[in-house]
Amino acid sequence: MNINIQNSGIGHERLKEMRRRHKYTQKHLGNMLNVAQSTYSDYENGTLSIHSELWFALAIIYNVSVDYMMGLTDDPRRLWGQDGFHVTENASNLIK
Repeated sequence: MNINIQNSGIGHERLKEMRRRHKYTQKHLGNMLNVAQSTYSDYENGTLSIHSELWFALAIIYNVSVDYMMGLTDDPRRLWGQDGFHVTENASNLIK
């Protein structure tokens, strides 16, 4: 069985929901992620697939799990412990 989450539309609504909840504009998030506003809009609309590094960066920005961002769970809690999340240098380079 093949499941293609990237093109299924799962999570694209969550992008808009989280952006609005945090009162960010598409342009602001695009700048944080080093993509154009129009590209970010395509992510939200589901017309452009989101690569794994971007899902990870969004989870860091919103302090939630990647599964939550992707719409695979309704539980936003990160799974990496109570003592906080230590972002590696490589991961921190994903976001501005």
